[in-house]
Parts: sequence; structure tokens; C-alpha cells
Amino acid sequence: GDFDSIEKPVSKIETIVLPSKKDDTDVFYAVKEAIKRGFNNFLLTGVIGERFDHSLCNLSVLLYLEMSNKKAKIIDDYSVMQIISGKNNYVKDDCKFFSLMCINGDAEGVTIKNAEYEIENETIKSSYQFGISNKVLRNSRAEISIKKGKMLLIKIFW
Repeated sequence: GDFDSIEKPVSKIETIVLPSKKDDTDVFYAVKEAIKRGFNNFLLTGVIGERFDHSLCNLSVLLYLEMSNKKAKIIDDYSVMQIISGKNNYVKDDCKFFSLMCINGDAEGVTIKNAEYEIENETIKSSYQFGISNKVLRNSRAEISIKKGKMLLIKIFW
């Protein structure tokens, strides 16, 4: 937390107190501060929850980190989420499902191989997301490539 609504605890651990009125969410502020301090890999936990607006904003944090050339994932109780683009994106058969969603406009030239629902050189529009609940073929790994655009890859493990 940012201690903008409660008193700062007395501690020897560095604590940054944020103002209660600010443009960045707590997570965005923390990510920007970590980038300033030279961090390149991010594992965000506890950022998907009851507040849908904050959960959605935290998905945009993934996009912000990807556009800043940082590696990032969100992990919750059921899934792992990350932004993918280009070639050489793989999903192992250890997840129950995986979904691909446009997160920054449309995605063009999307190819999915070694999955229950394979596609080749398709366009997935942000207004019609048909990359939901796919399955990796048994004893395989799905291969995903995207010629243009970025997509949110969600691996579901429950």
C-alpha cells in the first residue's frame, strides 16, 4: 500500500508515502519507481481482485512494461498473464486452457499451431475476441506468432 489513508508504520525498511491525490495507481507508481531503480523483470501478484477497474488498469501495467522493454507477468490464484508479440511464443501443455486477447488495438497475422483451435495468418479484432479458451494439444506446446500488434496471453491452470 501507499499509506495515503493510514499512518506510516515505524520501520527500518524504506517506506515511500504517496499523496492521497495522485495520477498513478499504487501499482503504476511502484512499477515506475522500480524502473528508475534499474529493475528489468517484474512479477506482479495480488493485483487482480475485487476492483475490476484496478484489475483492468493493472493489465495496462503489463503493456506499459512491455513497451518499456521489460519482462513482466501477472500471477493470480488461477492464471498467469503476459503480453506477447512477434514470433517464438510458446504455451506448454501444463495449463488447462489459454486465451489470447487484443490489448492494444487489433492483432494481424496471428498464427496458432499445436492447439485445439489452430489459425493461420488471421486478424483478431479488439471488438471481437475469438481467441478464448483454447487448449494445447497433449504432449505438445502451442506455438503463437503475431505479425502486427500485441496480445494478452492468459494461461489458466485451475
